[in-house]
Amino acid sequence: MTPRSPDAPESSPRARERNDRQSLDQAVPVPDPSLPSDVILGEPVQALWSSERSGQAIFNASPDAMVIVDQGGRIVLANDQCENLFQYARDELVGNPIEILLPHRLREGHLGHRMEYFADASPRPMGTGLTLFGLRRDGGEFPAEISLSPIRTDGELFVAASIRDITERKRTEAALRKSEAMLHQAQKMEAIGRLAGGVAHDFNNLLTAIMGYAQLMTMRLEPGDPVMRDT
Repeated sequence: MTPRSPDAPESSPRARERNDRQSLDQAVPVPDPSLPSDVILGEPVQALWSSERSGQAIFNASPDAMVIVDQGGRIVLANDQCENLFQYARDELVGNPIEILLPHRLREGHLGHRMEYFADASPRPMGTGLTLFGLRRDGGEFPAEISLSPIRTDGELFVAASIRDITERKRTEAALRKSEAMLHQAQKMEAIGRLAGGVAHDFNNLLTAIMGYAQLMTMRLEPGDPVMRDT
């Protein structure tokens, strides 16, 4: 049996397992001191987290319009989709109250809702069960779906709002309701038609019996009977 060279890698299952464990040990990620102590990320993820440019790219990559609001209700950040949806340039949004994105009739009520949310902020949809609306710069309104998420950093509380235009969904729902109403009406008319057909059939049967009895009665009459003159 040829002796194994000291530099040759071990090939037994136990040796391979030991080598795999060593590789895993060498790949353990180093925690980022800027993150909570219970969060450990690999180096590529740490770099992505700590990069301001990458953070902005992720913010802008969201398929929904997003704004971040401070405790005073002022917009501090807005992504590209927000500009496209509301037709404002970013510098026209930042520093302004979030209420500029709401129809005028809803702004006063929203001030109270905003203060209540900041007092007990938690991730949740806004206005559950209600139809919410956004206001574009040109004055056009659109139905919206809005989700809220608090962000706490350096002792400050901010809220990220994700806004989605659901105009097409509402149109689809309205078309579906109309189709269902038309189907229900068609089913009602079909049921009425079947009922009318059944009544007509039964009525014809009655008329046939009546006519049969009438003919039998006329057969028993004398030719000069006055009744015959009326038939």
